[in-house]
Amino acid sequence: MIKIALCTDTYYMMACGPCVVSIFEHHRKVPCHIYVITKALPQVDVEGLEEIATRYGGLLTVKVIGPEIVQGLKVSDRFRESIYYRFLLPDLFPDEEKMLYMDCDILVNDSLQELWKTDIEGYACAVVEDQEADDITLQNRIGVYGAPYFNSGVLLVNMGYWRKHNVACRLVEFIREHPEKCLFPDQDALNVVLHGAVKYLPYGYNFQDLWYTRDYQWVRLHASKFKEVERWKEHPVVVHFAGGGKPWKKDCNHPFTPYYLECLAKTKWTVARYKKVREETTPLYGGSSKTSHKYIRRFNRLLAVFIVETIAFVVYWFCSAR
Repeated sequence: MIKIALCTDTYYMMACGPCVVSIFEHHRKVPCHIYVITKALPQVDVEGLEEIATRYGGLLTVKVIGPEIVQGLKVSDRFRESIYYRFLLPDLFPDEEKMLYMDCDILVNDSLQELWKTDIEGYACAVVEDQEADDITLQNRIGVYGAPYFNSGVLLVNMGYWRKHNVACRLVEFIREHPEKCLFPDQDALNVVLHGAVKYLPYGYNFQDLWYTRDYQWVRLHASKFKEVERWKEHPVVVHFAGGGKPWKKDCNHPFTPYYLECLAKTKWTVARYKKVREETTPLYGGSSKTSHKYIRRFNRLLAVFIVETIAFVVYWFCSAR
């Protein structure tokens, strides 16, 4: 049985729901168990996930955790606390020796069986190079050289290795001690701590959006790899919307956007709901979103009034002086 872990919060259900659908769509005859790891999820979201699993006759477990070890780590609108939950998998599932972790902004486009069968004995995990794996600025920032920078969106985790080498604590320690190096917090930490201990997978198991650009000369990947990238472009096993062009955004022109919308239509979530949740959950300037938005709007109105009155005064003064 394929064991798959997704980590999310209610903000990212617009991605998680379609991801779950895409997994079950391609594993109707192959047993898989999806674990959705979260700190808190409204009951309506839990029911939405359970309804998908029931419809496909699949196994899905929502696992609510108290992630104290990762609290206080660097977060933002783009990188939420849930990105760190993948660190905890070996401890959350002490009886499992292998787990396939995937980011939620992913769609499965074929069976994951061959990926699951990958031999990772002696490795921390199996990974796919990042879409800009050979960018020297990435390597300079984290101070790691000699191997391609990998993307953390798909990890076939050797759970025993992580437990034996205390990987989770080392990852957290690196992020706490070197926040200035962590532009992509979880990914940067994984590249440092697991340097030399990962097995590289074919690009099709984590096919990222920049590889759909027409002109590869602007992609920071060695030209010798372009042919292999092209081989997977038409039918990747795993599609990863790794950049800012998410398929639930109106201007997204990713070729797999129609597939995303098809999967989304088989869930309870809508684009309108995503926008509402985003507004309610995105913290600005340290406050809650609703409160922050209220004061920002108030400040903007006062600023506009001040500017108009200042212009009016200057015009009046100038006319009077004449």
